[in-house]
Amino acid sequence: MLQSDDAKFVDAVARRTFRNFGKYVVDFIHFPLMTKEEVRARLRFDQWDELNAAAASGRGLMITTLHFGNWDLGAAALAAYGYPINAIAESFRFEP
Repeated sequence: MLQSDDAKFVDAVARRTFRNFGKYVVDFIHFPLMTKEEVRARLRFDQWDELNAAAASGRGLMITTLHFGNWDLGAAALAAYGYPINAIAESFRFEP
């Protein structure tokens, strides 16, 4: 059984998680309406030199995400800056 402080901590983490997921959903819903400039403005990334050097190597790039933050926006931002994007995702069959 959780102690009182533990339960409060779990509740606080759950609330923050739900709030952050809500922000992600709102961003995701707005994607079709966003211009390239809006996508670029939302991105915070400070390693363009390294990314550009890796892209210029001619060997290709693979960026792996962990569902941390708004990774959909990251791919949209890279596309907005002219990087070609291919995504690999697992699909699941829905069998009612």
